[in-house]
Amino acid sequence: MPALSKNPLILGIETSCDDCSVSLVQGYQKVHVLLLDSQHRVHRDYRGIVPELASRNHSKAIFHMFKDLQKKALDCGIDLGRDLDAIAVTNRPGLSGSLLVGTQFAKGLALGYNIPVIPVDHILAHFFSYRIEHDEAYPAIACVVSGGHTLFGIAHDPLRIEIVGRTLDDACGEAFDKLATFYNMGYPGGPVIDRLAQNGSPKAARFSKMPIPKNSYDISFSGLKTAATVHRSRHWNSEFEFSHEHLCASFSHVAIGMIIDRIRLLLQKEHKKGIKTIVFGGGVAVNTNLRKEMEILAREYSVSVLFPSLQYCVDNAAMIACLGCYMYQSQSQKNWNLDFGVQARVPAYRSQKGRK
Repeated sequence: MPALSKNPLILGIETSCDDCSVSLVQGYQKVHVLLLDSQHRVHRDYRGIVPELASRNHSKAIFHMFKDLQKKALDCGIDLGRDLDAIAVTNRPGLSGSLLVGTQFAKGLALGYNIPVIPVDHILAHFFSYRIEHDEAYPAIACVVSGGHTLFGIAHDPLRIEIVGRTLDDACGEAFDKLATFYNMGYPGGPVIDRLAQNGSPKAARFSKMPIPKNSYDISFSGLKTAATVHRSRHWNSEFEFSHEHLCASFSHVAIGMIIDRIRLLLQKEHKKGIKTIVFGGGVAVNTNLRKEMEILAREYSVSVLFPSLQYCVDNAAMIACLGCYMYQSQSQKNWNLDFGVQARVPAYRSQKGRK
């Protein structure tokens, strides 16, 4: 590999699920271009993501998005053929067809430009997304809360995250989507439930929280989801007339409360070791209740809580390019292997046997 730039220009490509995104990032915090094509309109009628439709739409969108990125780059005075240092692309985890589109497109570009292509783990990129707008903060308590993942960990550096808790079934965002689908509120469900919850009472339903297991911070949303759908009447307080607003407020209060409870206990343990920063990533990180509760927790323990902006919480190529920049500068892998798959193969997912 030739001499590395101290401020590399990285092209990011993200096609792990149903969002297609390309971005051009200089270093860590200079986002020259960020383009995102959401497929919500495609999957709305199915009330969920159809993998085949997702990959087909990626194939249609990605070339045109890259051409738009080239034009916008020229407007910024950037010639990709001359200035681009590397391409970072999501290679796992995700839908295999969608990942195939992004990785093969990245390979073709890398061959044409004669530059390296860097495989980036989508979850690690979510953990690292705060870095686009904030200075580096390690070690830190790191949380990814999205439609496909709910993870709690201790981040020692961008590629070394000790996972101490995860969802045992549905991810938090997936539980929101399923509730919204059951009551025909709209798709995707997370933003709809967040909006409706602001006009409801969290005391309208007596939903129960899943207790925190011994020696782990694992979480489960399946019981809450079942209670809110099949057994709603058993938990409803008679003084409240049923409405979507009350239901969403109660559901969100308990779902976010379980997340806060685990972060609180994790903070009580790790704060003694000098960790004073909590970082968030993932689409549910835009949830109004989550941000409010974390502000309270931050004041209580005198810690910093770093949330990405909305555009960097959802699946986006800027976070892929940002982590790719770190990998490029640190040369974390001398021989990058651009295979793809639905599972992750990074140190963040190593076994936690013997954890105390």
